[in-house]
Amino acid sequence: MRVALFIDFKNIMSSEYQINMFQIPSIISDHLFKSVGSDIRIIRKYVFTSTPATEVQSQFANAMVQNKYDVIALDYMDKAVDVAMTTKLISDAHKDIFDIAVIFSGNIALYPAIREVRSAGKQIMICNFSDKIDSVYKETNYETGPLDFDVFYLDDILDAIADKIIDKKITTAIIMKEVQSEFFDGNLDYDKIDLKKYITYWVTRARFLQLSSQIMDEEDQDIIRKMFDKLNDLSSKHKPGYIKALNKKWWPKSWEDEIRIIPKIW
Repeated sequence: MRVALFIDFKNIMSSEYQINMFQIPSIISDHLFKSVGSDIRIIRKYVFTSTPATEVQSQFANAMVQNKYDVIALDYMDKAVDVAMTTKLISDAHKDIFDIAVIFSGNIALYPAIREVRSAGKQIMICNFSDKIDSVYKETNYETGPLDFDVFYLDDILDAIADKIIDKKITTAIIMKEVQSEFFDGNLDYDKIDLKKYITYWVTRARFLQLSSQIMDEEDQDIIRKMFDKLNDLSSKHKPGYIKALNKKWWPKSWEDEIRIIPKIW
């Protein structure tokens, strides 16, 4: 079975993990071999990205080119990535280049292209982090759903493909500046974010600030108390209304691990 990988580079990048894409092809091959029971040959590895990218992303994209990935960069055009992936999917399907397309995305914008590719007799598998995959792709009834395989969640193979990203620049002063911007100057719409991730992020930082409270003035200590009050109010609106981080007895074993890990965007 001929397999083509279609990778939306920025879509699978995580603020919490550095993804090693070079580990993924062999993992996908093994997974598909178990699913279809025949030899798997990856014949295309397309990477779609928009520029300008960060320096780290640019270095990684260059490394992909050297490792025989086809990197398709689109200047200043994030939305054009979906169009480019759609075009390539349909074109390669009708040219009979692959039997199975493995799409590293989860964007609903690709749904019409996926239906077209399947109508050409090709099979589709979606891979990404669970929180980046539209619910339409999680349908497991293959007769009515859009896919030919269960969704392959990158969350399940993190140990094999990812390293945590450590932010070594976190300091009390930086967090206090971020707190001021977020809680007292900002105007965030809490109905449109993942409150559980948001609350965990900020409670962790509030606990970190508590460790330094002895050297803080009373005004800063009052800010920390107000943070917890607001986080408790937000938590009451989040079902089940409570997360472990809000328990005063909860203290992470290693603040080095907790506070310096950049969490996923809520």
